[in-house]
Amino acid sequence: MSFSFSHYRFWFEKSFQPMANTHVIKRIFCLVLFWFARVSTSRGSYPELKVQELLVNLVYDNITNNIFIGGENVLLKTSSSLVELRKNITGPKLDYIDCIIDTECPGKVANNRNKVLLIDNKKRRLITCGSLQHGICNMRSLDTLETLTNSDKFVVSNAAFPAVALITPWGNTPGTFAMYVATSWDAKYQLSDLTLIGIRPAVSTRIIDGPEIFAFAEESVKQSFLQFQKLKYEAKYIYGFSSGGFTYFVSVQETTKSFENKENPKVLRTFVIRLCQKDTAYLSYIELPLECQGANGTNFNMANSSYLTKAGDGFGPHASDDVLVITFFESAKGWDGPTKYSAICMYPVKEINEAMMSNLRNCTNNVNAGEKFGLPWVLNGDKKCAEQVKNV
Repeated sequence: MSFSFSHYRFWFEKSFQPMANTHVIKRIFCLVLFWFARVSTSRGSYPELKVQELLVNLVYDNITNNIFIGGENVLLKTSSSLVELRKNITGPKLDYIDCIIDTECPGKVANNRNKVLLIDNKKRRLITCGSLQHGICNMRSLDTLETLTNSDKFVVSNAAFPAVALITPWGNTPGTFAMYVATSWDAKYQLSDLTLIGIRPAVSTRIIDGPEIFAFAEESVKQSFLQFQKLKYEAKYIYGFSSGGFTYFVSVQETTKSFENKENPKVLRTFVIRLCQKDTAYLSYIELPLECQGANGTNFNMANSSYLTKAGDGFGPHASDDVLVITFFESAKGWDGPTKYSAICMYPVKEINEAMMSNLRNCTNNVNAGEKFGLPWVLNGDKKCAEQVKNV
């Protein structure tokens, strides 16, 4: 038996629990502050990079040891000791926020907020995506920060929520790489003047080589993207990583029950999304809810940041196993936060995969045949297990 699934959320299954007890950030934060205080006292002051702009993203070049920083209206390149090497002003600029063609609506001067900052190590280029022009991306020189390739593809939108992107292997041809992107499109993109944008994917795979740069990797019979049909459904993407031939995203999204009941404010929780990198048609798309509970039973439901690391000693059967670390805060309803108390939970990637496979099996062996598991905000997503399973 093999499985053919598309756009699945397993919300009927109990949430996946972390590998260890919850650790309160306040205690760790105090320890970190104390350690840095000792370092500063014993080794003197550190160089300071003075900027007036809001800084958003940072990426480290492990070949040159330079640091690239993307902010609001600015792109910076510094040395490892934070000495400014290059500065590129990216805004404010005249933008047409309410339409696509500049003759259809009045322009407005808008800030350009960096939403994606990546180094393409294979070609030694810098990829930047900003909020102007509904989220177009550019290839830039790692040396000068100047634009090498312009694109007219709408990739990350200008919605307020952040975008997440990473470059990984893609498809069945060895040596082929693509950019996976997760982003939000807010309700204004349902207005008539903006529907001409067409596909507004929440998650997509983009070409980073060739003449159609940043186009969808597949757009014919196969489709390398997931699009929300109802843009009132919001998702905030926190982090993306690659492990074992899969691409993952950590996100905060509305629960299925909250969406179906049109609750206001919305009930939110944290999910991990997985896609097989050899799957060019998104048939392997799966979401799994994550749970992080405190010792007193507090449910920390909102991911705030995340990082992939190795298990090391004491956090898994093998020190080299991938472990996902997520910081959480508590929010009963809505996007408000962080709250007074936060937590850190750790999830072995191997156990995340096992939980996903367990849910798949329960769907195919009729344990949960009558339960809904699809994504009701995507086309034909409101399905039950018995309606979708294909035995081959």
